[in-house]
Amino acid sequence: MRVEWTGKRMDACDAALVVVLFREGADNRAFHDLDGRSDGAIRAQASEESFKGQEARVLEWRGDLGGRTRRVAVIGLGDRGAAAAAVRDAVAKAYVVATRQRVKTAALFVDADASQLLGWAVEALHLASYRFDAHRSKPATGAEIRKFAVGIHATSGRSAARAAFHEAAARAAAVNLCRDLVNEPASSLGPSQFAATARRIAREKKLVCRVWNAAQLERRGMRLVLAVAVGSGVEPRLVHLTYKPTRRARRRVVLVGKGVTFDSGGLCIKPARSMSDMKTDMAGGALVLAAVCAAAELGVDAEIHALIPLAENGVGPGASRPGDVVEGYSGTTVEIVNTDCEGRLLLADALSYASELGADEIVDFATLTGSCPVALGPCRAGFLTSDDALARRFETAAGSAGELAWRLPLADELERDLRSDVADIKNQGGRFGGTITAGLFLKRFVKAEIPWLHVDIAGPARAEHATPLCPRGATGYGVLSCLAFLARS
Repeated sequence: MRVEWTGKRMDACDAALVVVLFREGADNRAFHDLDGRSDGAIRAQASEESFKGQEARVLEWRGDLGGRTRRVAVIGLGDRGAAAAAVRDAVAKAYVVATRQRVKTAALFVDADASQLLGWAVEALHLASYRFDAHRSKPATGAEIRKFAVGIHATSGRSAARAAFHEAAARAAAVNLCRDLVNEPASSLGPSQFAATARRIAREKKLVCRVWNAAQLERRGMRLVLAVAVGSGVEPRLVHLTYKPTRRARRRVVLVGKGVTFDSGGLCIKPARSMSDMKTDMAGGALVLAAVCAAAELGVDAEIHALIPLAENGVGPGASRPGDVVEGYSGTTVEIVNTDCEGRLLLADALSYASELGADEIVDFATLTGSCPVALGPCRAGFLTSDDALARRFETAAGSAGELAWRLPLADELERDLRSDVADIKNQGGRFGGTITAGLFLKRFVKAEIPWLHVDIAGPARAEHATPLCPRGATGYGVLSCLAFLARS
């Protein structure tokens, strides 16, 4: 489905379905003008159905508008009308209505003073229409909408609204890129294929891209990355993407994303039921690749480095054993007590390298622990940092992006659980506080003077059940929060 900007007035629109949003307490001029063109018929039906713009309510009407029979859908926003999540949910319902009505063209109009709302609406249309058909012999069948136009119901403010449209389209494209990467089977997106994809996209976005192969990782001392990959027979990679704005950068940010392209658990092998979705264990890497590409397109005024350590965690000959001790890039020795705690080994080397890049702050994203969704549920990420200002900025960014995130404590009293009898640190703590001890482990590899924040996306990176905004599978969670963080802080 094409999502297009329209400069037409609502009364000149030729779409089969016209959609407007109704916010409680707002002027709702688009709604009132439509009602006027229907000679009050839309308002009369709203009264009959007790429609007052309640959240999740949809008013569907069909009748004469200016001498032509049209369909109209009025989508209620309730009293959350100014919230990203509320607008996206509402517009996703509009997409569902258009699909159910089997129209080929539809148009959504927002009021003139609602450029931010328009952006959320554009994101929703791109996200709701997403499908992953790369490996189907034929695309999934169903009612197809050819075009969904978006515009404002006013003669002024079009320039700002059009800019908001294109910025939102870039953000949504980044989310869907992340979804595509995470949905790819491990057989077609291993470390080398991911790195090749990163190179291709970097050329398109005019980013600098460097890729280290296994021999280069060995020479540079990234033995923790190698320790994860050694049992798979698949060579690891490390991708380093760099974006520099055309004007002087306000700050230098390093993003790090876990890139385990498939996680069997290693010799501490996962149960079969836990392994079926482990192609998604590179969602953190996909997130930061998508985010830095969108940041470049949007012209964010920060210098951004994106580091993606990539490996497959297998069980073949030479696989790391519980009890092995490996020296990482930083010189810290790690006792591997659990080979299924492999993601933090990749991140440890990448974070050590990130600390050498002159970063003003480092943020990492990873599907790191099963403990996090157990604690917070499947829809909310957990984040940890010892820097309160950085925590507030990320929390604000996630809130403005409409993504759920909750701060967990870096509880110093749990550091004792990471003490090793034979090495500097071990890669797993005790039974309790698994997400916290994972964060404490990572903290060890970041220079103390650099503000650092870790985001565990193990829960929301994948949806077990389809929603109007996302089919079952990869969600692209975190891309919007990351972009908001880069743009606003």
